[in-house]
Amino acid sequence: MRVFKKTPAFRLEKTKMGWPTIVGAIGEYAIAVAVSQFENRTTFWHFDLELNLIEERTQVTDADAQLQVRRLSSLPDGRFLSSNIWGPSAFLHTSPIAFAEANFQIPADDKRNFRHRIPLGAWTIDDVVCVGYGAHLTTVYDFQSFLRFDKKLDMVLTEQGGRDLENRVSELGGFVTYLYVQAAAAHADGLTLVCKNIQRGGSSGHCFVRTNALCEATIWREDKDKLANAPLIEACAVGSDIGIYTKGSFCLLTSDLEIKLQMKDHPFFKSYQLLAGAQGKMLFSGIRKKQLILIEEQDLDFADLPGSFQRIHRTF
Repeated sequence: MRVFKKTPAFRLEKTKMGWPTIVGAIGEYAIAVAVSQFENRTTFWHFDLELNLIEERTQVTDADAQLQVRRLSSLPDGRFLSSNIWGPSAFLHTSPIAFAEANFQIPADDKRNFRHRIPLGAWTIDDVVCVGYGAHLTTVYDFQSFLRFDKKLDMVLTEQGGRDLENRVSELGGFVTYLYVQAAAAHADGLTLVCKNIQRGGSSGHCFVRTNALCEATIWREDKDKLANAPLIEACAVGSDIGIYTKGSFCLLTSDLEIKLQMKDHPFFKSYQLLAGAQGKMLFSGIRKKQLILIEEQDLDFADLPGSFQRIHRTF
């Protein structure tokens, strides 16, 4: 377990546009964290895998070119993908921190009718990078489709049609209109998705979806607790299960998408936000406390996860 005391640039002050966003990713060789201040300023941090700070850099854009990082994703070659809502997405290099436009090819929008085709996250399965992109609604910054690339993102291997995910979930028994992926986690043979179903009159019918390595839905389960509606949500692999964080709670899903364990109103998850999980590690950011905590699976007693996180909360 490692703790990093945040630098002044980590200040999360609310503005008239809302709270800043903080995102993170754990790669094979490094950890990256970014804070977007709802202005033309985003600060990036590069850590080693022991949460030792290597470098901090603030990126400032023109006043009319706001940079809002939606998600950081680790890539197999050591880079990170910075998915930006306003402005082009970028590859984030470390040692030293540097940026390059993410110019991998998103196919032309033929019959998908996507109103925006921003890459909004990447997950790796056996050196194949699954990039989430595309949305029918311009006001929803989550995605509806996947592209599969080689590990260098030089070549598209397969692509989905604009309604492939919805159609497949409907075949499995779900009733969906526009299905948006809120959070996702990679495992050995596919992805687990937390999806929100948006209809004309609002949103309902949220669900968990498990895919194969081709990003094709294979299992569907109703999200009865409506976790997809949570303002803060993140997913990551925890042992052989998938953990889903929402503010104040954490649950584990089995490979069949059944809820194995649910920790509601837990003090640790009220105080810390999950940023990322990979390589047997989970990275949390203090919601009020100015610190990051890196927890390894060996720090946890899987027979008593609520007690493990309670002890960590008392320690910090």
